[in-house]
Amino acid sequence: MKANSCVGALQGVWVLTGLLGMTGAAEAQSHPRVSPDGGRVAHFQFDLEAETADILVTDLATGETSRQPTGQGWSVNPAWSPDGDRLAFIGGPRGMSDTWDVYEVRLGDTVATALTDTPEREMHTQISPAGDRIAFVRMTQGPRVWILDRGDPVARQITTGPDRDFHPKWAPDGLSLVFDRTDEAGRSRIIQLTVADGSETVMAEAPETGRIGLPNVAPSGEVYAIVSTGMQSSLVRLEAPGVSDTLLHSGPGERFGAFDFHPDGRSVFLSVTGGDDQTRLYRVEIETGARSLIHE
Repeated sequence: MKANSCVGALQGVWVLTGLLGMTGAAEAQSHPRVSPDGGRVAHFQFDLEAETADILVTDLATGETSRQPTGQGWSVNPAWSPDGDRLAFIGGPRGMSDTWDVYEVRLGDTVATALTDTPEREMHTQISPAGDRIAFVRMTQGPRVWILDRGDPVARQITTGPDRDFHPKWAPDGLSLVFDRTDEAGRSRIIQLTVADGSETVMAEAPETGRIGLPNVAPSGEVYAIVSTGMQSSLVRLEAPGVSDTLLHSGPGERFGAFDFHPDGRSVFLSVTGGDDQTRLYRVEIETGARSLIHE
């Protein structure tokens, strides 16, 4: 399927809540992140009515899921450290109505350490491949991408302008970030930014009646994103300046949320909201498209 026909065939409503990479369900699983050794997947489970969110970790060998204590009432957007011993995340003691900061917790500990302390809301943590920097979004006069260097309490802003920037992800070499950007007219696109000089490349734009967002980078360095129009979401590969002919996974009547690749590059972990409005986490085999349920 060619790029233009691939986008034209997508039929779904973009109902992801952009702030957290969540779907529209009241209680759901979201934001899967696979550990560097490929043995575990972390995600957050939220309840919008109770305004609570917890980080869960599933052992892929045993299927056992445990809650990772953080000391916060609202813990979302987990991201693994390169050694797999720690998780960075966004937290707040008083739920959705609180300001949120970047935290980090060592697996097995019960209290997390705050890495930022600002009156703004922060979200979408992502630790660099070398572990020396954390990219995140700060809501300062609109959402912008920031970077926090290890050992430096002052973060630096790396995107500017009137648009809304979300969901930054590091490339495997740590030299660039990809993220989604929505302009004042509501049009969305995927941006690749070189961290050293701040230069940007538009990798893909949304189809005319849909949206594109929630990008991630495969172990091979290829960039993928969720495209939604009509009644279908699809996970597609990007090839600047547009969507390639590689349709990785498609869900008729389903709404896709955040996703992450297994380090071996053979499967992807995906948040899916079905027709029953329940959001579940699946493992999808890239070669066959076969799904296995991870958590619901």
